[in-house]
Parts: sequence; structure tokens; C-alpha cells
Amino acid sequence: MILRSAYRRRPGGPSDSTWFGTFDIEITSNAGETQLPAGTRLALWSAMLLEPTRDSDVRVVERLAGHVVLEPLDTNGPVDLPLKIDGLRSRFPARHANDGPEAAWLILPDGSTVELDIEPCRAIDPPTDRKPQRGGDAEVGEPALVAIVPHPAQVEIDDGDRNYQLARLAPGEHDAVWAAIDDLARDADHEVLAGTDDALVVTLDLDPALGDEAYRLAIADDAAVLVGGTEHALRHGLITLTQLLIGEGVGNLHIADEPRVPFRAVHLDLARRWYEPDVVERLIDVAAWRKLNHVHLHLTDDESWRFHVDAYPTLAAVGGTRGHGLPLPPMCGSGPAPHGRAYTDDEIARWVERADRLGVTLVPEVDVPAHCHAALVAVPELRDPNDTSTAISVQGYPNNVLVPGLATTMPFLEAVFAALARLFPTSPTLHTGGDEVPTGAWAGSPAAQAYAAERGLSTTSEIETAFHRDVIEMISTTTGRTVAMWEEAALGSVEPSAYAVAWTSPEAGRRLRDAGHRVVMAPGQAYYLDMAAGRAWERPGGSWAGNVTLSDTCTYDPFAGWDDLEADREAGPHGVQACIWGEHIADLGVLDQLVFPRLDAVAERAWTGSVVDGPDGLALRAAGLPRFTT
Repeated sequence: MILRSAYRRRPGGPSDSTWFGTFDIEITSNAGETQLPAGTRLALWSAMLLEPTRDSDVRVVERLAGHVVLEPLDTNGPVDLPLKIDGLRSRFPARHANDGPEAAWLILPDGSTVELDIEPCRAIDPPTDRKPQRGGDAEVGEPALVAIVPHPAQVEIDDGDRNYQLARLAPGEHDAVWAAIDDLARDADHEVLAGTDDALVVTLDLDPALGDEAYRLAIADDAAVLVGGTEHALRHGLITLTQLLIGEGVGNLHIADEPRVPFRAVHLDLARRWYEPDVVERLIDVAAWRKLNHVHLHLTDDESWRFHVDAYPTLAAVGGTRGHGLPLPPMCGSGPAPHGRAYTDDEIARWVERADRLGVTLVPEVDVPAHCHAALVAVPELRDPNDTSTAISVQGYPNNVLVPGLATTMPFLEAVFAALARLFPTSPTLHTGGDEVPTGAWAGSPAAQAYAAERGLSTTSEIETAFHRDVIEMISTTTGRTVAMWEEAALGSVEPSAYAVAWTSPEAGRRLRDAGHRVVMAPGQAYYLDMAAGRAWERPGGSWAGNVTLSDTCTYDPFAGWDDLEADREAGPHGVQACIWGEHIADLGVLDQLVFPRLDAVAERAWTGSVVDGPDGLALRAAGLPRFTT
């Protein structure tokens, strides 16, 4: 069975702001069937939050965010094929084919399902481009002198190329650094250590005066001397040397290198899509190759919960898996079969060990108080039984918030963050989310309103700010960790902590700076790698922040106009983060297509301060670096 769809924009623009266009759907059989039995229903998922128009001959019998189940108005007779459903309204403007139905299946009268093959959605009148809101543009720098990413801050080249492998001059020194880089190269199908006469002999040394991540690399007369401020810096230097050696060879040169900003991160949404544990290990490798020193793991959201908490076993058992007939229905492109699970403690321990060896800091996130639908389904006692609130999140989830003042809330969070701290013992910072609390949250909750009255609070924002302060104090007291958060929590006057991530716009970073926060820049208009990388309808990705081309990412300078970039400044620029969200990532091939080489541009801007030879040059230099599928 095949589902085909076509999208048409609303003529003249959305005079009714609740919808922007319509999808026409047709279901046909490739096996000769002409009818479906009476009582057959159609289930589908689309990020556009589809619903029938008044004139439609189907009605909604079940809905959760983008998951919807439809049945014919007349359920008495069989359903003829081909089945046509015209004019399903779209709550958001569709700009790419993957905005159409990403998963669909028939629910037969006996409760069994038939998953449908989905053809890419057609655009009847392709939408026009939506350009990013760019801020802080910067000129592209000089041509690259060496074919590595990120390009070093300073390079001097003396003469021609030679091909080498690495050999150690003093076995037994800095064993952990050598072993980590050897394993990193082997996992990318490269051999870099050798004991042959043709090897480049390498000496490693430490000079604390250089600083935590600064290194100097000199190659002359078939020998290399690498000096770093710390073993972190030595790893960076060996990665630089390894990239040189697996490229076109290297001659005599001198490199003086250190990062522009201290915090350089990549984020992966593990809740909306299920990734096998080895994909996260690969992400850590991907980060290390590009000298990114933080990996932010988004472990919970409305769609799934991805780790075990001993005191609440249903979080993993119920919240980790979604599918037809389960408490969490199929969402974000997953079909009727059970999809995903929670990661085991051993799997997470392997991530921690790998990250520690490569000098990468993991930042685990539990997003609170919103984006908690999966937790609320898995642990129903987290809901206020007398709550009459009608708040709906932008993604379409009703009342997806934990409840301040409810007796079960803080014990739950204490257990959750204690488990998070135990699973990530070397992570100094835990991320508490704090984004996208829907307007009107808690308005009908007696428990939350009592909490607000005790503190003299009235608005949703005031309640969220007070709640987040309580959570930060609890985490600090019980785990000793610092706390990071998305911009909404920080801009709500939460006291400055580890750092705050600006994501809605470049201007949000300046507002965070003015409020006294250490700022990590991740504006969707340049650094959200799940945004489509061009305007073509066929391109995968989202579009709420515009179509973000490689050129947009390369030319965007997140700190243009900021006064200084000192790492120890109490408030101001701290770093950058590339974010990968999961709504439109169907498989690892799409993940690679969306992430690279835009991630290389983010990494180079963070390290070097510019993309030294522009989009085309960067793409050539980055072509040989490991990705998720290669």
C-alpha cells in the first residue's frame, strides 16, 4: 500500500492565522486490492499538525501533537481504493517535502496495522525561500595553507610535501594521549602509528605556560616536536598532525594554535529519533576530529525518555518506547512497530569512557519543566489530578509541564538528577532545559497556583523562573554540579550559572550577555543543522529559522561586535554550539546530509575565528573527515 501526498499553499497568504495550507492524500494498493474493510482507520504523523477541514469526509478520532488517527464519516461500509482525502489543513507552512506525512499506517478493524510506503510529498506550488535572520556577518578569511579542519590559527610552511606515518620517540610517555588518537584514527580506517624507517618521529612535551588547549607543532628533518599546555592540547596537536598525514602529506612547517573560544559543542536530540548507542560514540569521535570539546546529549523530551532511574522504572519501560497501541503512540516519523528504548547504564558508561579518553566533555540534559509529556505518561502521579489547564505547546502537546508545588515533583527531580549525575560522573555541568513553557501552563492547577500564591507570583513566566531556581538549588546541593540552560530560563532572571544557550536568534545572545550570563551562541538561523540547507522542496530539514545554507553558516560570526573573548570573563561570550534536532532526520544518510559540512564551519569559526577559505574551500578540506556513515 502506498501513500502519496501533495501540498498547496493557501492562496493569498494565511488570512486565518491558524492554518497555512492544505495536503491532499491518496492511498493506493500495489497488490490489486480495491477495498478496505469497514472500520479501517488511517494513522499518520506530520510535523505540520494536520487536521480535516469542515468539508472533509473524515474525522479525527485520536490526536497527539503531529500524530493523528482519521476515520471516514461513514463507517458502515467498506472503504474504496484508491482512498482520497483532500484538504487536510496545515497549522505550519510547509517548505520541504519532509513536512508532509513522514509515517502512515492503516488500522484494521481487528486492531492489526498495515504500514504504508510513503512517496515524497509533491508541492503543487513550491513555496518561496525563507531566508535566515542573520546577524553579525563576517568576511571570509584568507586561503587555507593546510588541508585540515579547523584550520590552525597560525601556520608557516617551509618546503614541499612528504608522506609519513607517526612513530613515537619516547614510548611510555603520554600513553593515554597516543592510545586515544590511535584508536580514533583506526575507527576512521586510518593507520597512523608505525615503527618503520619511513616514519615521522614525534616528541611530545608539556608547557603549562601555553594554556589549557594551546599547542605548538614543528616539523623539520623527518621529526616533529609537539608541545601542549595540557594533555587536552596534546590531543588537539596529534589530531592536527593526523589530519595532515592522512591527507596529501606534509613537509616542514610550524603551527601555533589555540581556540578562539573555550566552549565548542555539538548537540544531538536523542529523544525524538532513536539512534543506536554506537551512533553516539561516533558523535564523540566526530567532535574530537573537529576539536569540539563538548557534546550535549538531549536525553528527554515529549516523545521519549532515554535513561534509567531506579526509583522510577516506568520512565525507561514506558517512556523509552513508542508505537501503535503503546502509551506513547508513534511520533516523529516512527511507524506502528515499537520504536526506540532507554539506553542502558553500560551503554552510557561507554560514552563517558570514550569522551574522557578524547578530552570531550559530555553535557547530559533533562528538559524541565516543559517538554515532559513522556515522563508524565510514564509516571502519572506527576500530574495534578485537579488540573484544568488547557495549555498546548507549540509542537501540539497538551499540558506537557511538570507541576511546581505538587508533592511528587521535587522528589522525582531529585531522583532523576541523582541518576544523571551517577551516569555521567565526569560531567561538571548538567543541563536543565527550561525552554518553550507554553503560555497558560499551570493556570488551572491548584497545586501550582498555591505555589505561586506563597511566592507572590502571577504569570506563567514568573512561576517557571521560581521553579527553575528551585531545581538549580536542588542540583547544586545534592550533586555538586553546575547547571546550564536554554535562553528562556536564563532570561527569566535565573541567576547566572555555568552558561546559557541562545537559540532563537542572534539578538538573544546579546540579551543574555546584558543579563550577566556566560553565553553559548546557537542561533537557529545559522547553527541549527536540522534546518534545510537550501530552498529546494526536495531538501530534507526544517525551516522555522529559514533555509540555512553552508554559506550562511560560514559567514555568520556569532560574536561580531562583542567587546572581548576572554575565557575567564564572568559574563559574556563563552562559546558556540551546533544543534541537531530530530524531527526530520529519517536515517543516518539524512543526518550526514544535514550536518556536514556545516558542522565543520561551526567548528572552524569557534576555533580559528573565521572560515579561512569560504564554503567551497571548507567543503574540500572537510571531505575526508569522518561522518556518521563514513
